[in-house]
Amino acid sequence: LMKYNEIVFVGVPNVGKSTLINRLANTNLAVGNYPGVSVDISEAFINNFHLIDLPGINDLDHPSNEELITKSFLNNKIDLIVNVLDATNLEKNLKLTLSLRKLNIPMLIIFNLYDLALKQKININIKSLELLLNTKIICCSYKINNNKQIIDAFNFNPVIYNYLTIDQLLSCIDDPYLRNNISIKLDKVFLNKYLGILIMLSVIGLLLFTVFIGSKPMIIIIDYFFDIINNYIYQLKWLPSILTDMLSNGIVLSLGAILSFIPMLFILYFDLALLEESGYLSRIAFLSDGLMRKVCLCGRSFVCLMMGFGCNVPAIYALRTLDNHLQRRLTAILIPFMSCAARLPVYMLFSLAFFEDQAIEAIVLLYLIGIVVALLLAMLLHHYIKDDKIYVEELVPYHIPNIKIVMKKANQQVKAYIKKATGIIMLTMIIMWGIAYLPDGSDENSYLRKAAEASSFIFEPLGFGECEACILALPTSIIAKENVIGVIKQNIGTKEIKSLWEDDLAKLRAFCYMCFISLSMPCIMTMQALYKEYGLKILMLSILSMVVIPYVVTLIIFNIGKLIITI
Repeated sequence: LMKYNEIVFVGVPNVGKSTLINRLANTNLAVGNYPGVSVDISEAFINNFHLIDLPGINDLDHPSNEELITKSFLNNKIDLIVNVLDATNLEKNLKLTLSLRKLNIPMLIIFNLYDLALKQKININIKSLELLLNTKIICCSYKINNNKQIIDAFNFNPVIYNYLTIDQLLSCIDDPYLRNNISIKLDKVFLNKYLGILIMLSVIGLLLFTVFIGSKPMIIIIDYFFDIINNYIYQLKWLPSILTDMLSNGIVLSLGAILSFIPMLFILYFDLALLEESGYLSRIAFLSDGLMRKVCLCGRSFVCLMMGFGCNVPAIYALRTLDNHLQRRLTAILIPFMSCAARLPVYMLFSLAFFEDQAIEAIVLLYLIGIVVALLLAMLLHHYIKDDKIYVEELVPYHIPNIKIVMKKANQQVKAYIKKATGIIMLTMIIMWGIAYLPDGSDENSYLRKAAEASSFIFEPLGFGECEACILALPTSIIAKENVIGVIKQNIGTKEIKSLWEDDLAKLRAFCYMCFISLSMPCIMTMQALYKEYGLKILMLSILSMVVIPYVVTLIIFNIGKLIITI
């Protein structure tokens, strides 16, 4: 086996470590499998070098998950530290450099974004800094391809440590506080107290539009393709009926569900990478951070929660843009409480049938209930997770995104999704198919219907326990929330939805059913995303909260509503 030199890339968040490694290795970074590590550690190989991209950190002494992981790596056998710095913000970056020098590990320093530093008229005396730090310094940027120079500079001789202060280093830099004039002018608009909020909401709205509307044509094509496969399967008369049904409603349906999310996720990751590379994503986080702090979240959580109204799945995957693992876990638990687009058809069906002219008000109230529940849960879970640290959001200068880099990031994330999603979703959907089909293929005798009949008493205190069609629809919503409509219509035949309840509490029962749907367990795709990104513990905590909370909230609403109506 080849002996690889272990080279770790260390730097503060958003300095371009991943981009640099991708360029050096001419490949996409892969996520490594390191025991006990709960954040992504990416890696690549070139020649006899093993390049490891450690999480972005601000210092080595802060007790966050990212800092602890980085320190753990640096305590192992490391051949070289490549310290990547943002040349436009050296004061902040050099503080980490001074800490790394104390480890007495061979080091190479790279000043990234050097072209922007020159544009900002930041004059850096490279030779003087090299003499002070006793370390080779290489300047690079998106436009400067000096891969060979960087690789040739890999030097495995230990740094001779000498005590330095940050002021000594800053003396080699002329006016390190100077910022890009264009960024200053743009921030006066984008960070304006009122106009900035309006622009931010417009950008998020445009992001949601491109993700869900832009992906629609491809999703239609994918669905059409799988409809053709389904029709072909049913034409195979020689197949046993149980095998035909399993192929169509189990395997093909699950593959279609997985692949139909690919266009949506690709556009999502492309948009997020575009915002991050341009520097605007940090502005969104900055603008929403003050509000989110009041409920123990961070600014970037706001973006992901808003995306949850479109679809919970890409919203959970979008949490990868959060640097802090604890904030990612907390937000991931809350996202399923945001009513996704798949729930809206259920709301529309029941609201138009039972509330008629007040249908819009009923739907808005359901969304508000989900938001309030999520915010209250955030404050409660904050004490459980015990995360009292202060997070700093770096406002990087604006620059034109490199489309090649943006495409690489989007492709890498989509490939990771396909790899993770296929197995567990197919298995779950085949199990759900079996429960609905067995023992004899009859809907009337299926295990699903028997389970619904046996559990109906549980839902009677919520106001809809006597409606067999509604109870029968709940398990199928795990596959997709819109399945609720099909199952209910299949069971009531030619009758109208309004015939489900016809007593004085009919409107209240319908609203309670919608409320339970809005807060209950998400679809299998969302649960799979939670499990693959955060593990079994977070998934079980999410499921537990989405079993207990909808029951309690719906119970309260029904009984208070019943009391008001009967007075």
